[in-house]
Amino acid sequence: MKTTRGILLTVCLLTLAGLSLPAFGATPIRVVAAIPDFAAIAEAIGGGDVNAESIIVGNRDVHAVELLPSFFMRIRKAQVYIKVGMDLDLWSQQLIDGSRNARLVVVDVSSRITPLEVPTFKVDRSYGDLHRFGNPHYWLDPAATRPMVEAILAGLLAVAPDKAGAFRANAEAYIAAFEAKSARWRERLAPHKGARLVSFHRSWPYFGRHFELEFVGELEPKPGVPPTPTHIAAMQELLRSGTVAAILMESYFDDRVPQMLARTTGVPLVKVPVLVGAEPAATTREAMFELIVEGLANALQRGGSMAP
Repeated sequence: MKTTRGILLTVCLLTLAGLSLPAFGATPIRVVAAIPDFAAIAEAIGGGDVNAESIIVGNRDVHAVELLPSFFMRIRKAQVYIKVGMDLDLWSQQLIDGSRNARLVVVDVSSRITPLEVPTFKVDRSYGDLHRFGNPHYWLDPAATRPMVEAILAGLLAVAPDKAGAFRANAEAYIAAFEAKSARWRERLAPHKGARLVSFHRSWPYFGRHFELEFVGELEPKPGVPPTPTHIAAMQELLRSGTVAAILMESYFDDRVPQMLARTTGVPLVKVPVLVGAEPAATTREAMFELIVEGLANALQRGGSMAP
C-alpha cells in the first residue's frame, strides 16, 4: 500500500511540475530486417526503444532464402520491415504479403541509393541473376551508410514520431563514428589504389569505387551461375597473367575452385564475410569492414598491388 501511495505521489508531483513521465513497461518497436546489417543499424538508432532481428542469420546467401513459417509469424508481430530492394530479396515481398500485417511499415533501403550497373537492355534468365534495377550489394559501400541510416530512421519515425529527437541524435552519432573508422580504412587501402582484383560473385562495385580498386572478373561466368570448366580455364589464364593482385571471395560460397586457382596461380585468396554475423568476429558492421579491409590489405601488401 505504501509503495502504491509513493508512486501516486510521484505522479502528482511530476504532473504539477509539468514534467513528462517515463512509460512504465513501454514495449520496444519490433523490427524485422532482411539482413543483419540493417537490424544492427535499427538498434543503433533506437537504442533500447527498438528490438530488431533479421531473417538471414549467419553466413548465408542473401539471394536465396528458404521461407519458414516462423518468418511469417515474426513479421506479423512486427511494426517495421526493412528490405534490401533492387530485386535482391524478392523473398522479402513474399514474407510481407504472407504475413498479412496491414499496419506494417515497409522500408526499402535501396530507395535512397544511387544504383550502379543498371542494365540498359531487357534482362531475362539467360543473364543469370542479373538485377534489372542495378547491382544490389550497396551495403558493402561504407559511403552508403548515411543514406541507409536515413532510410531506416524514416521507417522508425513513421511508427514513433515522438522519438524523433532521440532517434535523430542516435543516427547522427552512429554515422559520425562509422565515418571516422571509414577514413582509417581508406588510409589502409590507399597504397593499393588501382589494384586489379577478381571476385567470386559480382558483389563489389560499390566497395571498389569507394576504395578505388578495379574488379576485372568474377569466378561465376554469370551472376548466380557456378563456375564452369571453360570459365575456370579462362580465369586461370587471367590470374597467371600477373596483372591480378588478389581473389576476393564472399565467405558463404564454396571455396574449392578459388582455393585451386590460388594454389595453381600464386594469386592470394582473401575470404571475407559480407554480412554482420557471417563470422564470429563480424559482430558489427564496423567489425565486418575491419575484417574485409585488413584481410585485403594484408594480401595486397604480401603480393604487391598489381595495377595495370
